[in-house]
Amino acid sequence: MFQSIWQDIKNEFRYGTMLMQIIIANCIVFIAINIVKLFLTIPGTDGTYYSNFLHFFCMPADLKTFLYHPWSIITSGFLHEAFGHIFWNMLMLYWFGRVVGDLLGNRFILPIYTYGVIVGNIVFFIFANYTPYSPGIGIYALGASAGVMAMVAAAAIIAPDYIFNLLLIGPVKLKYIALVLIVLDVISISNSYNAGGSFAHLGGVVLGISFATNLGRGRDWSLGFNAVAESITNFFRKLMGRGNGNNNRNRNINNAQRTYAERVMPTKNTANSNKKTGTAPQTEQERLDAILDKISQKGYNSLNAEEKDFLFKVSKK
Repeated sequence: MFQSIWQDIKNEFRYGTMLMQIIIANCIVFIAINIVKLFLTIPGTDGTYYSNFLHFFCMPADLKTFLYHPWSIITSGFLHEAFGHIFWNMLMLYWFGRVVGDLLGNRFILPIYTYGVIVGNIVFFIFANYTPYSPGIGIYALGASAGVMAMVAAAAIIAPDYIFNLLLIGPVKLKYIALVLIVLDVISISNSYNAGGSFAHLGGVVLGISFATNLGRGRDWSLGFNAVAESITNFFRKLMGRGNGNNNRNRNINNAQRTYAERVMPTKNTANSNKKTGTAPQTEQERLDAILDKISQKGYNSLNAEEKDFLFKVSKK
């Protein structure tokens, strides 16, 4: 059984979507952290060993500590101690990440998440040191919430009228869910409850809005990030003697890694070939192709209400 589970995890990392890879990575770290906690919080001890281990990866509010642990600005975004913390973070990441992945594409998921974590940690650090809120902010930050809120905000910008069917509530537009989450963070700050975390969340919101807005204007912030990530991946492949397998992987992208449009649409070459030979493509496919071209050139926000409605209906089939 365990061998089968491990094989499924490896397959998901090799062929699955970036969204699922991030979720699995968070879950693996969560399990590892709690195993370490089990051995380092022996009854009769003060838990210092475990605290030191955990804080080695958390984002500190102290500049000197951060200079000794610069990686924490990213690693803290994959740390969770409590089950409720990781459960709600990963559930929200899955819900809103699916919207971003389906409408924009798989390659935007990791940049939005990582940028959100980084900006959230920077905002946490600033408010912990240079504002009147400093006394109410903790000395360390951890959790994926800033990256999750970046995903929420990006989804709200690109598809504000996307409908979620919430338990006990019914259909609710995405933009209202995002608004409620933002208001809750503001209330949390005003009540001095987890102010540091809430400031980090709002930092993630600002990043998500900025990312999606700039993408709609033709400025793609994911390009540099993905180029660096690809270089790092290729370096480790060579280091492990596997060579540069990136090109082969790109040529054989798994169905789950593609946007909805790429899964259901014929390629442009096929469409052009049909036009040359006089074979009429299906009306729905032809219209969808035109809308996707418009998104790639001008961004999702360039679509009118009718085009957005058509794209939404097709994505639900």
